[in-house]
This record gives sequence, structure tokens and C-alpha cells, in this order.
Amino acid sequence: MTKIISIINFKGGVGKTTTTHCIGSGLTLKNKKVLLIDTDPQASLTFTALSETPKLTIKDILVDQKNINDIIIETKNFDIIPSNLILNLAERQLTSKFGTEKLLKKAINKLTKNYDYIIIDCPPSMNLFTVNALYASNHVLIPCETELLALDGLNLLIQTLNGTEEDLDISIKNTLVLPTKLDKRKKVSKEISEHLKENFKTTKTIIRTCSKLNLLGLTKESIYEIDSSSTASEDYKNLVEEIIKWDC
Repeated sequence: MTKIISIINFKGGVGKTTTTHCIGSGLTLKNKKVLLIDTDPQASLTFTALSETPKLTIKDILVDQKNINDIIIETKNFDIIPSNLILNLAERQLTSKFGTEKLLKKAINKLTKNYDYIIIDCPPSMNLFTVNALYASNHVLIPCETELLALDGLNLLIQTLNGTEEDLDISIKNTLVLPTKLDKRKKVSKEISEHLKENFKTTKTIIRTCSKLNLLGLTKESIYEIDSSSTASEDYKNLVEEIIKWDC
């Protein structure tokens, strides 16, 4: 059974797209077949992964009902379904239609390739595209920066996810918080990390700050190619090992 993981947070700058990219390329190193799906109109994942502007995107699947297999772009690290800013206009076209929350899941069911993992980079809001991602997923990962301001709204986010899960009548097997950007030089960063572990269901892995992550997207290489000995490479490898052990 394919593990489908939505990467969600309503706050920006927490490492959502970085985490999607690093998990995807890390799973590929483990000989897993991986598809990344960019459902964020900001298209940061698309920019990070691709050198050229894609002609077809997730909008063509959700709005124009094009075959999902024709939208997939192969890279050396993973396959990807890209996004772009036009997706901002697509939600208005879809809101009046019945069953729009099921569009992505229906498309995924038509994949001709057998993927071990599908990782979905979600927008920073509970919009139609996030709902589509949740409906298709069996796991949710919430990157949360280990800074005080990042805690604001985390409870509300998890309550919203739980309510959406109930409303959609779906069963998410794992909803885990991933502490990110841990700076061990800062007392508050360590304290927030401990607070997350004590008050939320978190991953065993914590992602430390690492300047090498700023290079993602510049060379279109994975963090493991940029610097395999970096703290980011080490942390995300540990996270990948953890994810592989998740139940389907």
C-alpha cells in the first residue's frame, strides 16, 4: 500500500517545502519509488526541484481533468507533479462543483506507476487543495519551527485537521509534529523543542538548523548531494528511516 503523506502548516518559513524535498530524495536513496505533488500556488517545491518552468501542472489535473500520468515530470531524485501561481485562480472554478475534495484522490488512483510514497506539499491554509491532499492521505506531518511564535496556532491547526478528518470521514494513521530549525545555541529553541515533545505527538527526529539547506533550489540537487555530511543530511536521513517504519 502506498504511503501518502501530506506536509502541512499554516505558517510560512517552518521548513515545509524543504522537508518535502528532503524526504522525497531521502526515500529515493533507500530505493523507494517516490512522487512529490506540489499543491501550493507559491510553487516553492516546483522551483526547488525543476530547472525549467513546467508546461502542465496540478491545475491541469484538478480543473481540466487531464490525465495525471501526463503531468508527471521525472527528475534524478524523484518524480514530481508541479504547481504555479495560476492555481490561485483555480479554486474559484472548483468551489461550485460537487465532490471537489475527491479530485486528487481520484487522479492518484489512475496512476500507472507504482509508487511506494507520495508526498504532498500543501498550501499554508485550509483551502480546497489542502482538503484534497488530506482526503488522499494516510499520514500527516506538521513541520514546526522551534521558535516561540511558531507555537501560535499549532493547537488550532491540529484541531482543524481532526475536524476535517471527521467531516471527510477519512482515517489518518499518523498526525505528527516535526520540530524543525533547532538551534542548540539558543536556550529558547531547546525549550520549545521540549515543549513540543511533552504536549504534542512528535517525530523522534528533530531537524537542526543548517546553512546548507539554503542551497536547495540553486543547483537542483538534494541536500545529500550538496553535503552528505551536513547536520541536515543526517537529520533527514533519520527522519526517512522513521517514516519507513510507519504503518500503512
